[in-house]
Amino acid sequence: MVDVAVQRDVHTLRTTASGRVPAGEAVLQHHDDTLKGTGRRRLTTFAEPGLGGPVVAFTELFWLNGQLKIMVQHGTVVHPEHRRQALGRWIKVANLYAARWVNPAARWVRAGNTDDNIGRLAINRALGFLPYDTHSDWEIDVQAVRAYLARPG
Repeated sequence: MVDVAVQRDVHTLRTTASGRVPAGEAVLQHHDDTLKGTGRRRLTTFAEPGLGGPVVAFTELFWLNGQLKIMVQHGTVVHPEHRRQALGRWIKVANLYAARWVNPAARWVRAGNTDDNIGRLAINRALGFLPYDTHSDWEIDVQAVRAYLARPG
């Protein structure tokens, strides 16, 4: 069980990086309960600048109880004031190292990346990650959908 203050720091850092508003403690607990209820496991490594300090970086690995061989790397985030110090690389390595004991059945780690996240791409390449799958995200304006659906025939 992770300390509630640490949970809150990680969540605040995650939402700050994504531009979302941090959720309250009840929402954090709901997220953890949902994770457990779906058979997913999580291993999180975080960094603090000192004992009891705020979390300034974290990274997570997820896997399904019934699919132990595949872990998914997700959410490596470093607070903007602590970037350019190799913190992302160190916590990612520490998390992968810990995964050897937490999930010894794991054989593959998958990590998502956008092409413009140069820092994370550099870390993944340095660690030996190779391209596995690619996809494109598409977007359409809702008004364009309505106009299309309103057309006769």
